Amino acid sequence: MSTADPSHAGTRTGSARIVSWVVVGMTSWWLAFPLAIAIGLALVDEASGNVVGRSAAVALLWAGLGGAALAPVAGLVAAVVGRRRKAGVYFVGMGAVTVCCVLFILYALSQA
Repeated sequence: MSTADPSHAGTRTGSARIVSWVVVGMTSWWLAFPLAIAIGLALVDEASGNVVGRSAAVALLWAGLGGAALAPVAGLVAAVVGRRRKAGVYFVGMGAVTVCCVLFILYALSQA
């Protein structure tokens, strides 16, 4: 069979499918990190003596911070390895937004 065979249209190899899942997963993680941080902060305020509540709050805070910092880097690596230019540009943009937000927060804290 040749590669121009219409029966192979739309099918991907295993590695391309894995790269697609990694790109989607990292994008979803980055988009969900503000929600994870907000819920984690709310749980920290409410869970004064509750060990399970405090553990869940800490886990959500770390997941949120990991989504902000690690998702753009891991997604960019997956996009470069998978040769996906458009996804790479999106992850560079995500990283730029994250850096700008961190710099703004640091500036606001230094002025407080």
